[in-house]
Amino acid sequence: MLSILPVNLNALRRLKKMTALRQAAFLTLVFLAVLIIAGWFSAQWISRELDSGINDELKLRHEALSRQLKDQPSPGRLLPNSSVMFASFTNARQQVFGDDSRKLYRRTGLSEIEFEDNHSDEESRWRIYNAPAAGGQLVVAINLDHRYDVLERIGQSYLAVSIIVSAVTLVVGLMIGVYNQRRYNRISQTLDTIAAGDLSARINQTKARDDLDLVAQRIDLTTVRLESLVKQTQDLSANIAHDLKTPMARLRARLESALLNPEAENNAVTLEAALEQIDKMIATFEAILRIAYLNSGEYRARFQPLPLDDIVRETADIYSAVVEDSGRELVLDVQGHVAVMCSRELLIQLLANLIENAIRHTPSGSTIWLSCEGRTLTIEDNGPGVPVAERERVLEPMYRLEKSRSTSGSGLGLSLVNTISQLHQAKLVLTDVSRSKSPQGLRVRLIFPAADSQ
Repeated sequence: MLSILPVNLNALRRLKKMTALRQAAFLTLVFLAVLIIAGWFSAQWISRELDSGINDELKLRHEALSRQLKDQPSPGRLLPNSSVMFASFTNARQQVFGDDSRKLYRRTGLSEIEFEDNHSDEESRWRIYNAPAAGGQLVVAINLDHRYDVLERIGQSYLAVSIIVSAVTLVVGLMIGVYNQRRYNRISQTLDTIAAGDLSARINQTKARDDLDLVAQRIDLTTVRLESLVKQTQDLSANIAHDLKTPMARLRARLESALLNPEAENNAVTLEAALEQIDKMIATFEAILRIAYLNSGEYRARFQPLPLDDIVRETADIYSAVVEDSGRELVLDVQGHVAVMCSRELLIQLLANLIENAIRHTPSGSTIWLSCEGRTLTIEDNGPGVPVAERERVLEPMYRLEKSRSTSGSGLGLSLVNTISQLHQAKLVLTDVSRSKSPQGLRVRLIFPAADSQ
């Protein structure tokens, strides 16, 4: 029994902290308060309307009886006499017809009295109207207890309805709240799982399609992106380690050889080769740092509207000789004159990377097409191309199609191109080359947004 008590207390504490319970209780209290205030105002309004109706009815009854009493020798027959309404008439000769209580004639006009009529053994509240009529005084009285019974029944009914509606509201609010609380708990549990390192956890949308679903969807999209970034980081770390392990091992071997044989004639060649390996490693790290700097977005402050076609022509002039020396042909096609918000330096570097990538992956005698049409920039080659399944991966840092990683290159060229295109908010698309140009090859297309939309 004692072991069960703490569990129940903990359950009660959790229940008190439930947002759903607090919301349901708060809304029910607000609803009940609104009902009470509305009921009070309604009762006041009904009471005033009822009083006004009773007063009007007394005056109308008095006026009607006054006309009838003028020509009636026996007034007693005309006077009503019941537990709801009665009348009393005193003529000019001080003869009283009906109830002769002096209470009825103490005040003129409208007034209220406690009076015991002939039909009841208890005093009741009556409203009377005393005014001259047919040469005497006529009093008409209406029982207020009977009239206000209706108001009391309305109040009781209103109270009963308020209690029922409040109870239903509380139950429905709790049901909705508990349902939403389960969704909150599922979101919380999923976030705990993600925080523990399992990035494959997903909340998944329900059929409600409400704001909680929108939050769940955004968390899932963020988790997908985070999972992708973590995987890219892991792959990047592994690729960096793999790419640096071999040159560093060679560097150590050459330095060790020069140290063991300080008088050897080829030491200068050995040290020169060591410096070359060091330069390659430094270039790799500089490329990684450059990508990281560009991803920060600080470079966008230097952007200005520049004609895209002029930058393409300038790059073609710079690299046409390089392409020819490599045994390949560069074909330039520029149409239109459109300015885009950009960095001239970065766009030249982007084009240079794409041209060098095409030179590296195409055989001698290949053709490289460089075209610019409006806001669209395209580079195509007739090399082996990139498989469809690998086109997103080749944009990742240090990713290479050649799994053995024995050929030259760091896998940062297309990654830098992707980073520069994202910085310019340009759409980067990798597709196959048009069959009219080559049966195989890679087409890299960048579509820049309008200057006013950047």
